[in-house]
Amino acid sequence: MKTNKSKYILSSILGLFFIGLLFVSCTSEDSDMDKVIVAEDISTVQTQIEIDYINEGIDDLIETTSIELNNSNSFKESSTKNKQFNRYLPECATISAATSGEKLIVTIDFGNGCTTLKEDILSGKIIAEITYNAYQKIANIKQSFDKFYFNSKKIEGNIEKKLVLKNEKGNPEAVISRDIKITWLDNSFVLVNEESKRECVAGFETYSWLDNVYLITGSRTVTKENGKIKEATIITPLKKDMTCKYIESGIIKFENNFTITLNYGNGTCDDLAIATINGIDYDIKLRKNWEK
Repeated sequence: MKTNKSKYILSSILGLFFIGLLFVSCTSEDSDMDKVIVAEDISTVQTQIEIDYINEGIDDLIETTSIELNNSNSFKESSTKNKQFNRYLPECATISAATSGEKLIVTIDFGNGCTTLKEDILSGKIIAEITYNAYQKIANIKQSFDKFYFNSKKIEGNIEKKLVLKNEKGNPEAVISRDIKITWLDNSFVLVNEESKRECVAGFETYSWLDNVYLITGSRTVTKENGKIKEATIITPLKKDMTCKYIESGIIKFENNFTITLNYGNGTCDDLAIATINGIDYDIKLRKNWEK
């Protein structure tokens, strides 16, 4: 009996041991899977950040150029280069303007490579058709691209904007409909469909663009090359100060494997954001160019 009891105890211990090994193995596999899922979600966060960065960079260029042209004698010139006072565009960009009926066709040519004030490298052309209603103080802009690259990413598609000199708060704002394709160097791409509003809440009383501050609201749908569709909504307005390279504050919410919130911060100009994925916070270093 003593021998049988010993065998029973040994068998039980071995059984518990193997169950423990199985549990550890399953836990390890689950942990590895969680890491893969989180890595995928962080990649999605980075894509959203890059879309924000590109959108704001293009909006800065178009809105400042259209208003500068409207407020200067450059409307009457067929070609201008750095002739506006306090011009926002870099020296290497050339503006060509021509009228077509009531429309002003503006081409901003960045050549084979042009570095902006915020150290972004652009090439190709942005073409904007601008219709201005002086009585209502409204400008409608239809914008397209010709072999245009923003920090090595090809931008295609169309953007429509309605610029209002004064909204109900007395601030300038742009209502934006965006339908663009962003392609990375490895030919991966996203299709971006967005409806947003960009309100200038400070700095518009002066002639300098560098003191302008914008609040951005709205939502977008992002479709990846594999057909997966993601929806993102700004739940706290994004704050963009023209003196800062990055968005300074605001929160975006979207879905991937988990519900994700991307928090750009408290208004300090820095290159940090926090992504909350499945209840866990991850520090995200903002960059203007993620290679794929």
